Amino acid sequence: MHKSDEEACQDASTTPSACRSWQVVCTSPEDQGGPCNGDTTPPWRTSVEIERLDLPEDEYGPKECVLSIIRVTVALFESGPPLGLPDASGSRALELSVGAILDIMLSDATGKTASAADFIDLKHLQWSPPDPEVTGPRFEPLFRTTRRASFMLSPPALVFQDTNETLDGTYIVYIGLSRPTEAPFPCIGLTLDRARLSAQRRESEPEAAIQTFPYQVFAQATEKPDVLQHVEEVTRTLVYTPPDGWVLDPAAGHEVHVRTAVLANPPSLAVRDDGTLAVEGTARSRYWADAPIVDARLQSGQIEADVMVHLRSREISATYTGDKLSLQRLDICCCPRQAKRTQDGPSLQRDVSRHRILMTAVDGTPVAAAEAARSASTVTAELRRAIASAHKGA
Repeated sequence: MHKSDEEACQDASTTPSACRSWQVVCTSPEDQGGPCNGDTTPPWRTSVEIERLDLPEDEYGPKECVLSIIRVTVALFESGPPLGLPDASGSRALELSVGAILDIMLSDATGKTASAADFIDLKHLQWSPPDPEVTGPRFEPLFRTTRRASFMLSPPALVFQDTNETLDGTYIVYIGLSRPTEAPFPCIGLTLDRARLSAQRRESEPEAAIQTFPYQVFAQATEKPDVLQHVEEVTRTLVYTPPDGWVLDPAAGHEVHVRTAVLANPPSLAVRDDGTLAVEGTARSRYWADAPIVDARLQSGQIEADVMVHLRSREISATYTGDKLSLQRLDICCCPRQAKRTQDGPSLQRDVSRHRILMTAVDGTPVAAAEAARSASTVTAELRRAIASAHKGA
């Protein structure tokens, strides 16, 4: 967490500049994330604050220059659950915040011409943030010129794997500024492009399988001394239960392949209400005392068959695959002599369906760690391409 200015002043190891007051350059009102009416929940809530800290001349630089630290605080918060919600067409869709691009630019106090001020590296000022040990995602510097600096917030792999992992939070960026003593404080233009990935729920066909098991019935014939003829039936019912995670496929016919049938009725199949399959067959044995052929006096019946059942997986596999990466811009212009309102800039949409970016959702199939890492890397690469696009003005 970022230390407050009061805490920094109480820290004996803090440089004297930490006890100087930060001045608010400008603060954006809470952004509602685009044109939403009162009945619509915006997909994000964003606020940006720009502050300056002028450093003592005797500590940090020559008297002909004024050195300052610019602190940009960005608060990004999601407001939607990690659940695929029905869209206008009735299909389930998912949106997820996957990063941001921050551009900071300088111009003169009128906002029209080049500024006399320059961005400089904090290392040259021998100044470090009050709390440099920041863990987790953060805005990483991409490039810096004398009047423009860009930073990017990339998504960690866990965003694509864990529904509880988001980019919600407050992020702080520091950058040094140098201007001639006689020059006024410059205008600071800031653009924040918030990246969102949208996906459609896609249900794959359930997995199919075939299982075969043997079925046998045997009716042994025995002599009956008190009768001339005797017939006895043996009926066997075998109940098949599908393995865990599988059910009998109602669209496929189950089969019986008879290998041997003597004095028997072919087995019959019946699907029961509890989802099991009953196989039932009957074999007969016969005793014929006065048969003209001695070997025919005892006749045993039997059935030997193979039963083939068709199965399908119980759970329908559903995945959310990213198809569109959109960048929604927030523009802020902070000029000491010319105030401008915060406004939404044009949005940029990129088709990323070819990359098969898998996203996690409560009602979707879990995403493996390797797939999540690949998705994060792909989105980061797309954000870098967006920086070089016309939308970024590069």
